[in-house]
Amino acid sequence: MNKIVALAVALALFISALVGCAGTQDVEIGYSQITTTVETSTTTTTTEARKTISVGETIKTANYEIHIKDVQITSEILPPDTSGQHNMYEAEDDEILVYVDADVKNLKTSFASRDGIYSATLFYSTGFAYKGQIIVLSDNAHFSYPALHRITPLKKAFVGCMFVCPFELKDSGEPITIEFKVDGETYCLKYR
Repeated sequence: MNKIVALAVALALFISALVGCAGTQDVEIGYSQITTTVETSTTTTTTEARKTISVGETIKTANYEIHIKDVQITSEILPPDTSGQHNMYEAEDDEILVYVDADVKNLKTSFASRDGIYSATLFYSTGFAYKGQIIVLSDNAHFSYPALHRITPLKKAFVGCMFVCPFELKDSGEPITIEFKVDGETYCLKYR
């Protein structure tokens, strides 16, 4: 038992020593840009890496073009074809879905796995963050697992995103911002 306590104390001292040597990081967040300043004992670096986009615009990188067609707050997400058998995403009673309808064009010379193209985080009110789930279609009536589907070079495919949020988000009027990370760049969409 004493060995476990001694090991825990040694580990705590080691971690506190690492934290003490790491330097400081100040972050200022605004809707149009983010400025990060990292100070160490010898250097200071400032990076402006946030670009503002709107619904209807296209994010363009060296590898992809991502067209943000629409953003909706909804209780269900349906595929384009609901005339026959289909699947859907549906919110629980105390939840609401925020759905990003997006198409991606693969500009790479190789196949692109749909689950690794971009990531998204929704920021609600003053500090609540929700990680997005990438959603794809296997055909016009069925959603599928993103890792199972790739985009051929120079082809376009649906690669949407959904966020599961508390129901109060729907009618609160509080600000909603969606942050997309693509190819090391950050893009910010202010929904309301």
